Amino acid sequence: MKKLFSFLVAFGCAVSLNATTFNFDSSASVSQTIDGISVQLGQGNNATNAPAYSSYVGMKIYASNTITIDAEQSFSNVQLVFSMNQGKAYLPMTASTGNLQGGGTPADKDDKKVDVWTGSTNHLVFTFGTSGQRIIYQIVVDGEPIDLNPIVYVDTTSLDSSFLYGEPTAVLVPDMNFLKKEYAFIESNIRVSCSLGTILNNDTVSMPYFNCNAGNTLTFETTQPMKGIAINGYVRKQFSASVDNGNIEYCSPGELEDDWEGYPVVIISDINATSVTIQCDKQLRCYAVRVYFEANPAEELDCGGSSGEGEVFNLTFDSADAVYESEDSADEGKPNYTVFLYNNENPDYPYIALDLYPATQGDLVGTYSKDNESLGDYSWYQYGEDEMDFTWMESDGAVAISKTGEIYTISGYISCDDNNTYNFRFTGTMPFYTDTDYYTEGIEDANAEQRATKILRNGQLLLIYKDKVYTVTGQRQ
Repeated sequence: MKKLFSFLVAFGCAVSLNATTFNFDSSASVSQTIDGISVQLGQGNNATNAPAYSSYVGMKIYASNTITIDAEQSFSNVQLVFSMNQGKAYLPMTASTGNLQGGGTPADKDDKKVDVWTGSTNHLVFTFGTSGQRIIYQIVVDGEPIDLNPIVYVDTTSLDSSFLYGEPTAVLVPDMNFLKKEYAFIESNIRVSCSLGTILNNDTVSMPYFNCNAGNTLTFETTQPMKGIAINGYVRKQFSASVDNGNIEYCSPGELEDDWEGYPVVIISDINATSVTIQCDKQLRCYAVRVYFEANPAEELDCGGSSGEGEVFNLTFDSADAVYESEDSADEGKPNYTVFLYNNENPDYPYIALDLYPATQGDLVGTYSKDNESLGDYSWYQYGEDEMDFTWMESDGAVAISKTGEIYTISGYISCDDNNTYNFRFTGTMPFYTDTDYYTEGIEDANAEQRATKILRNGQLLLIYKDKVYTVTGQRQ
């Protein structure tokens, strides 16, 4: 059984079919209209302080601000999910009509409360006091009572015992957001579970992460014995940790030093088991995790030395094409595909090209890695408009492809010759083409037709554009 709850559901979204819910997060507006009901977060009498996004997902409300709700028809119930702004007094609130029942004063920014208004009107104004601040997350009009009891995000689906892991298999940050909850998610047939932690993958953070809070545990579970794990991430000052299987090494900045980001920041070796649990005495954030099954990680800890000097980028794409490379397949004696990941809004760049060798022609589901050569060297990242604005995969890479119905999920990373690592994710449909149709006749998407592909032939880099082949200097072959 699978229990999946989003960040806002964890606050307790209304379940009534008549409920109208307004969410305030990194993509929200101070003025929203849904189902004939409008909500306006206004300055009120405080012309210098308009509502603003906070650093922990939500909207700051300042002294003398207002919230105005107008509707085409009368409503009888409004619920407002609030917390306090750290270090600020809690801001009182009054209503222009009806009855307002406060949910209490929060202990901190993570202690959310629900204020409840009842009455009958189609115009309601909440006015805030003259001192303090709040953070608002959600307003629900005519909904069932909101339940703020802790709700866990736990995927209890069984792992697939027949799954073939790549060497290594990458685990990236899932596409969800919530704070300080128990969680468990599955990616590439690896279950990641945490007794108490946070997942943030939105515009409020510079680097998406899933973390383990201090004094809690983070567990990785597979169906095949693991050998080692390397974690790109962040640790707090004086970080320390232990594991129930294997040996752990980690960066541990001293008391007078800053917290540390490392690529990797934690390495576990000689696990030799299908489960390993990390007991974290201080907070550990994971940007990307690589799980090894055949050998211990070859990486060295990045605690301030020469390793890990490049940057790490997290890329999300909304389109993908799979191209069967008939000539390369014939030369190699096995199926070869190039999978392009790009965005419809601007398909020319950035995009990623993955050189894949599946076990069966027409079926790309599985895992691929540079180590076992199922992810080929002709994989690259096109980062700019110019034909030479690309970087080859060089040192490392891994890809996992799964399919549910007609929907593919592709995730992984490539470490390139610009010393950067590019994590990527795509979910959606993926059409298949032959190389003749894709490169010569063009596909239906006129923009995608313009993308060039690069090949290395006899030591020379060539660009294929439509039905022509060019050198990198532009000379036609």
